[in-house]
Amino acid sequence: KVAAYWDDLLADGLASRTPLWGEGEAKERSTGKVATVIGAAWSAGTFPVSYPDSKGKWGIAPLPTWDGKPSTGMYGGTSYIVPKGSEHTEAAAEFIKWVTTDPAAMTARLSSLKAPSSALPANEGMRAAAAKEFDTSYFAGQ
Repeated sequence: KVAAYWDDLLADGLASRTPLWGEGEAKERSTGKVATVIGAAWSAGTFPVSYPDSKGKWGIAPLPTWDGKPSTGMYGGTSYIVPKGSEHTEAAAEFIKWVTTDPAAMTARLSSLKAPSSALPANEGMRAAAAKEFDTSYFAGQ
């Protein structure tokens, strides 16, 4: 079903075969050749830095799904681990707990990034802090 859907989009010229993260993709997005981008939750944060001249020309919408249930794209992600044999395992575990459960930690991490973050934390309790750090002005305040 999914393969047939994408085959039809490609055959009709409605999807690009241009590789991601390359010069061709950047040119297509910045010149208006691309009208839609399907990406992970964090993808929106790359637009203001990568395509500053397109401010106000992009919007954000939920991914379409076959069953109508909300979904998000997954491309990359963040994981925290404590390697076996680490010298300070308890301190490392405490840091991981803090960075993944304390809204102040989310604010500190996201406000220190060079590009705005549109991160969608797996921990639902952290989502409000993440949303607060995302500047929506690029997307006309969405």
